[in-house]
Amino acid sequence: MYSVLSSQSDITIDLFHARYTLEDRQRREKHVLKKYGKTASRPGGLLVATQVVEQSLDLDFDVLVSQIAPIEFLMQRMGRLWRHERTDPLSDLALRTDVISRPLFITICPDLEKTAENFETVFSGSGYVYKNIRVLYRTQQYLEEHAVLSFPKCYREAINHIHGAESYADEPGVLSKLAEKFKNEQEGSFYAAKLYSNQASRPLNDVDPRSALLTRDGELSQAVVLFDSNGNLFHNGNYEEQQDREKNTVSLSKKNAKGKMDENHYCLNAVVGKDIHYSELGVFDERLQQDIDKYFT
Repeated sequence: MYSVLSSQSDITIDLFHARYTLEDRQRREKHVLKKYGKTASRPGGLLVATQVVEQSLDLDFDVLVSQIAPIEFLMQRMGRLWRHERTDPLSDLALRTDVISRPLFITICPDLEKTAENFETVFSGSGYVYKNIRVLYRTQQYLEEHAVLSFPKCYREAINHIHGAESYADEPGVLSKLAEKFKNEQEGSFYAAKLYSNQASRPLNDVDPRSALLTRDGELSQAVVLFDSNGNLFHNGNYEEQQDREKNTVSLSKKNAKGKMDENHYCLNAVVGKDIHYSELGVFDERLQQDIDKYFT
């Protein structure tokens, strides 16, 4: 999406996600806060981001477009829309654009009537990230049935309805099977991760790269320290110093992590451009890179 928009627009397109080294992540975070935060001068811009912007960062957007996601994540993203009062000319904050008169949140969804043709692929990238297809289906259905959401009343009502354990009479039967499959996979991932953690890790602080971290879906991730082709740390520094290793480290799922294992520091050492690709788009595994190349050709 970043590549497509960058090639088709004169507006400066920014990109922000979590697959960066610590040093790049901090640099980009400062840039995003300066351009889209509370005290931003607001010259205009477009940010392409993953769910990493849902929380923690005090960002303020005029318009927000999101792929379909479980309702609680969409609501979290709505909190980054018209976050600060910008209509008072006497305020210290930069005024909001007069192009739009009210907050606008757009959710990109598939055609609900056609989802039954193939529930496992119809939600595309959202289904890959969140995996619980029944929750995505119910979220879209809820949004289509509720043109206006009144907070905070709607929050608990929506959560209870969408995450209800029982099947609803008007739902396609295949959704129950997919929900059961998701539950079983989650339980399997959890116990596998717990077993691996007990066997392979020690009690360590949260920032130590040796810690066995878990991704959103319970999959173990691997700390990967990046090097350039000359054998130097990607962002310079002394490899033996923990703080230098951390600023050159990315966290990847074990199935995508590549490089040479360093048993002393519990990390993989990877050469950029050889073991993995690191660019303005971050880190890609081979399969994802092939999919992107195929799409653009």
